[in-house]
Amino acid sequence: PARPALGVIATQERPDGTSVDIGGGLVELLDHDTMVEQLPEGRFERAALAGDLNAMLWFGLVDPAWRGLGIGRALFRKRLEWAQAQGADMVVAWGWERREGRTSRPLFDRYDFVPIQRLPDHYAESRDACPDCGVWPSDDATCEGEAVLWARDLPIDDLAATEGLSR
Repeated sequence: PARPALGVIATQERPDGTSVDIGGGLVELLDHDTMVEQLPEGRFERAALAGDLNAMLWFGLVDPAWRGLGIGRALFRKRLEWAQAQGADMVVAWGWERREGRTSRPLFDRYDFVPIQRLPDHYAESRDACPDCGVWPSDDATCEGEAVLWARDLPIDDLAATEGLSR
């Protein structure tokens, strides 16, 4: 069955009047039981982590040429605002952990998310393509990025105030 969801896309206008997509993200609302089913097995109690109405941040990405400009943060905040407006009481997300370079950790820290558990093989088991690792469906390589499951209660009292933080 269909579930409420919001996709956000960041675009850049070109001088010729066309635009190019430079980032995006997805958030979906899940009831308690569906969230429990979506959460991985781990060292935590899935039923205790899930709220009555949950927001799952499935992915967020920004084209590498546009990173470092606050686009990912704006997309993240927009999804949190929507989830909060829908009445979600818990938000859960996967964070990408790279061995080198940028990670999503500062973004989660900015919004006071709590790391629930690191899952080193999560992407190796679920991805057949990863531009960061150079993995494509046509080869036998596996994604080497690690995932961290993050969560926090909603609402965030002053979500707009988190924009100015410099963590």
